Amino acid sequence: MAIIERRHRIALDPMDTIIEEYRRNLGRGSVGAQWLQHMLTKGPAPERTYKALSRRDRTGLDDLGFDSDDVVFVEVATRTSSQVLVACESDYTIEVKAYLQTRLRVLVVDPLECLELL
Repeated sequence: MAIIERRHRIALDPMDTIIEEYRRNLGRGSVGAQWLQHMLTKGPAPERTYKALSRRDRTGLDDLGFDSDDVVFVEVATRTSSQVLVACESDYTIEVKAYLQTRLRVLVVDPLECLELL
């Protein structure tokens, strides 16, 4: 079953925190950089959305060792219709992914999986 289809688009926060984070951390030519370039140039216009997590969910992620710099990605993903978050960082542990899926209904997928599905 395809999780990501051509009609999906990248979602960004209105403050551009996400795009700045991507540009700072993605290596030139990496799978993540290829995915971002594809989504920004070939996909529909980015969706701009954001809503802060509740204190309970913020604490839940903190307790799991989730990087506070990555919370904005989750905050945006919770507001999208697909609720899919593309990530491959080490702080997206099995426990974090399970929390995001069960508590916030956010599915975390790897960029390589997304490239194969586009």
